[in-house]
Amino acid sequence: MIGMITQAAGTMTVTTVHCAADPTTLPVPAVPDLPPFAVLAVVLLIVAVVLLVAGLLLLRRRSSLPERRTGSVRHGSHSNKPDDAWHADLEQIRSDYHAGTASETQTYARLSALARDFASDRLGADFSSSTLLDLNRRHQIGSKEQFQRLRQTIAALYPPEFAPDTNPQAHQASVDQAADWVADLLERWDR
Repeated sequence: MIGMITQAAGTMTVTTVHCAADPTTLPVPAVPDLPPFAVLAVVLLIVAVVLLVAGLLLLRRRSSLPERRTGSVRHGSHSNKPDDAWHADLEQIRSDYHAGTASETQTYARLSALARDFASDRLGADFSSSTLLDLNRRHQIGSKEQFQRLRQTIAALYPPEFAPDTNPQAHQASVDQAADWVADLLERWDR
């Protein structure tokens, strides 16, 4: 409470002003008395809307990511695709490059993905995003020879795939040679 004294023409007036600093003097708005089920329904509706928006945002983000894989293997369910189907995929990649429907960079990426998908399918582990460093650090799965062939194939594909303009070694490789490296991986896997 603040008091104020004013003086005018011989009279004195005392004015008292109440401040809002005292919480007991603040007006409390009336809250309607809602049944508990109505409050619960409103809360559940808000939660449902938030989950729906979050789900839509995640789906939109996932669908906007570029497809890196060849589409031949869905990890988590191993297809054990027959050898001739893997060779057909390889020849399709080679054919797309020679027809001009895939660039050299795209072709190297597809060859690398095919090699990783093949190993994933045969070994029952996901190698789709494994870098060469990941493969070198990873505990061997399957036979030593199989895992070594995968690492060697990916290592051979690295220079042409990632450094075509700056790495002299990359200019020594051709798409057909890289496709032959992947074919060798496919053919020698079980030997």
